[in-house]
Amino acid sequence: MHTQRHFCARIKRYEGDYLLIAKGNQPSMREDLELFFEDEQADRSCWQTATSLDKGHGRMEKRIVTSRVEVRDWFAQLWSGIEQVFRIERLVSKKGRTSREVVYGITSLTPQQANVHRIAALVRAYWAIENRGALAPRCHPV
Repeated sequence: MHTQRHFCARIKRYEGDYLLIAKGNQPSMREDLELFFEDEQADRSCWQTATSLDKGHGRMEKRIVTSRVEVRDWFAQLWSGIEQVFRIERLVSKKGRTSREVVYGITSLTPQQANVHRIAALVRAYWAIENRGALAPRCHPV
């Protein structure tokens, strides 16, 4: 819902920051992000990556968070204040089965403000709220 160009511009106009997931309402952005991250020829030397493992509730979950800054110029004309793009890959193993989910996102936070570990924490906090079934969106400072 919030991954909209005018929303990003308004947040930056009031000197705020955003971290947004590219969902179905922005299919071309999601496709571009997927191409940028899945490009076999890409120079990965500037990418940041962090991996975490969680075990509980009868399952093992591995999260791999990767961020890039070198493609921000590609998105900057349309997405005000963009500083980084990121990918989160979740591998969940339960009862001998493994599922894979990949989500992509953008943020106005610089790598100095939010490295991949902080991006992962912010996204997990967002999902915790969403999974609780919150009735109204809640804003959290980033």
